[in-house]
Amino acid sequence: MRTLASRMAELATDHRLSTLGAEAVAAAEYLDAPLCVWDGDDGPNIRSAMAGVDGDYRTVRH
Repeated sequence: MRTLASRMAELATDHRLSTLGAEAVAAAEYLDAPLCVWDGDDGPNIRSAMAGVDGDYRTVRH
């Protein structure tokens, strides 16, 4: 968490993300990994944040 905390704060502020959303984006960015989101939870703010970090954002069907 110490590694991600400041980045989470930046993402939360810049993209109006919840703490959980900011953690998910920061972790995906740090790990250079895709962020997989259930299509029912797909939201424009997390999608925008992932685009801003040039991350791989995927939706998963149920």
